[in-house]
Amino acid sequence: MTLQESFNHICRNLIAATRPSIYRDFTIEETRCQYRGEDGAKCAVGWLIPDDLYDPHMEGKSVLRLFVDHPELQEEPTLKAWPKRFLCELQEIHDEAATAWHYPMDWGSIMRANLTKFATNNNLKMEV
Repeated sequence: MTLQESFNHICRNLIAATRPSIYRDFTIEETRCQYRGEDGAKCAVGWLIPDDLYDPHMEGKSVLRLFVDHPELQEEPTLKAWPKRFLCELQEIHDEAATAWHYPMDWGSIMRANLTKFATNNNLKMEV
């Protein structure tokens, strides 16, 4: 899978999503982003992790830590094409937008704008 194909996969799924992949604990007023959230939600990097390689212990870890703790991810075709700095940036794009998001904001439009900027800055095409 090429970087562009992988980026298209992320874009299609994040733009189609109705909400970010987050967990909100209202008792302590904390929002945490998740690779896998409720109702099938996934973050940008979460869409690149195949279901058979996903482990709930991945939650709360940075992308770079994932590769240390789960070295098999480095050979995964959906992740292999990505420079690690791009993956970190995608994680940040999702997480920053997700912590500011609240219903009824249009998550797909927020992601489209953020991913378009990412594409422009990194010589990728926004094809979705």
